[in-house]
Amino acid sequence: IPMEGMKLSSNMVSSIRTTESHNVIGYVEGSEAPEEFVLIMGHWDHMGIDTSIEGDQIYNGAVDNATGTAAVMHMAEIFSKRSPKRSVAFIGLTAEESGLLGSAYLAEYPPFEYGNVIGGLNLDAFPAIGKAKDITIVGYGASELEAVLDKHASAEGKYLVPERGYFYRSDHINFAKKGIPMIYADPGVDLVNGGIEKGLELGSQYTTNDYHKPSDEVRDDWDWEGIEQDMGIFANFIDDLANSGEYPNWYVSSEFRAIRDESQNN
Repeated sequence: IPMEGMKLSSNMVSSIRTTESHNVIGYVEGSEAPEEFVLIMGHWDHMGIDTSIEGDQIYNGAVDNATGTAAVMHMAEIFSKRSPKRSVAFIGLTAEESGLLGSAYLAEYPPFEYGNVIGGLNLDAFPAIGKAKDITIVGYGASELEAVLDKHASAEGKYLVPERGYFYRSDHINFAKKGIPMIYADPGVDLVNGGIEKGLELGSQYTTNDYHKPSDEVRDDWDWEGIEQDMGIFANFIDDLANSGEYPNWYVSSEFRAIRDESQNN
């Protein structure tokens, strides 16, 4: 149908609600290069309470993202007992569910120089579905951080698998836009007991039944062994970045490489 001469008019009704929230940052100061930072982050917010629904109205967010928040706190406990050469920052971000607002604010008003941040790990939801043979890397093919993580995953007999659909949908992206190399890791789906088919089935069940629903709660049938193994790998990954003296970068093909190079030259 020809569109010439046609007009469209519409009205959009919106409401603005102002609230206050906060990001939470703690750090272990580096023993040799305290001005250089390694970041590990997860968002602590969820959907709140919905009084319009019957029954359970509380969005607990047990998987998304209490697991990520707990992981960050676990890392903080580990590194509080170590003396890394570089500083390690542990970040709890707010308002991720409202459009990545907490990370956007922190990226604009950081307590560190962008060029001095070695890299960061973002953890956003870890279903407790047991041990897997893989770790999912969202946005795989982006930076040299992948080789560092792959080294420690391989030591545990695990491999990295790409997922490219959600790279722009979690908090790490706001730091990436400032040039900071970031890696976003999710649990694997190639389960030791059940393989990829079982892993995809359990992942689909969570997405369909519990994701962004009040039913996202801790359950007695959770299998924590996979999360436990991944936390060990992530701790070794962070430890490596904090002590190696290396400066991983985005790959040359990345849209963030030029920003990173400029930040390190200033």
